[in-house]
Amino acid sequence: MEKDEKLAAAKQRVEELKVFYTHAIVFVLVLAGLALADLYDDKPWWVHWVWLAWGAGVIAHAVQTYGPGMVSGKSWSQQWQEKKLRELMDD
Repeated sequence: MEKDEKLAAAKQRVEELKVFYTHAIVFVLVLAGLALADLYDDKPWWVHWVWLAWGAGVIAHAVQTYGPGMVSGKSWSQQWQEKKLRELMDD
């Protein structure tokens, strides 16, 4: 892999990590606010449903970012993109 390719791959990986970290931070902040709102609400506890649904999305995002596909140093989406590019270029 050439230096330029390594730099491009590193930049893409940093972007993927940045997007995941932003997602996780927003999740925590919003859920904290909703938990406070739910605490002062006279209605039955409801914030756990938001936590479960959105939490599943955060877990899926974490698996995509750090999951099984990272053995090669590339995320599943990167591997898929490269595979599709090779397939389309072979046509």
